Amino acid sequence: MLKIQIFLICIFITLCTCGQDVPSDDYNIYKTILLNEHNGKPKQVVVLNRTDKDSMVSRLYWWMRSFMPSDDEIKDSLWEQSFKTQFDSTDFVLYKKYEQMKAKSYLLKNYFEWPKKVYIVSDSLIMSFFRTPERFKTFYKRFPKANGYFTFSDVVYSDNRKSALLYYVQSINERKGGGKLSILRNKNGIWEIEHKVDLWTY
Repeated sequence: MLKIQIFLICIFITLCTCGQDVPSDDYNIYKTILLNEHNGKPKQVVVLNRTDKDSMVSRLYWWMRSFMPSDDEIKDSLWEQSFKTQFDSTDFVLYKKYEQMKAKSYLLKNYFEWPKKVYIVSDSLIMSFFRTPERFKTFYKRFPKANGYFTFSDVVYSDNRKSALLYYVQSINERKGGGKLSILRNKNGIWEIEHKVDLWTY
């Protein structure tokens, strides 16, 4: 009886985990970001194995409200200062979708189709590096050719799925890293970054 119960619990956990997998379309978005951050030539890529939304929502909220106090005041100049472009109403819809989306965490798997090595790592592994006195030095002993590690949010798409928005963090060392917001366009089946802004750096 106990064996049957354990077996059923394992099946339940497996089903729940599979239900939280990242949608396949998102991997092309993540790959575009990674190639851009590595100047198109990544050597080793390290990515946290879960998308992160909790801290991003609040950070995005206050940043967004700083230049969009209401839907009628979208034309504030800070948008142009940040993105170096006129405001696009499609992008505002993406922001609203992102802001209103419930916090959730998807599982990332190694579905990145490129020749370089991609390491999908857990929170516990990252934290094990930072519990040592050398912190990032310990990280780079394990991943010597990496440029820090990345944490992605889930991707928000426009209704026609021609535009997408996501937030991501690149942690390089104790003194270098930050969070960025990117808007991408799908042009002839290829995702390209159209706008990118640093929300915070350290």
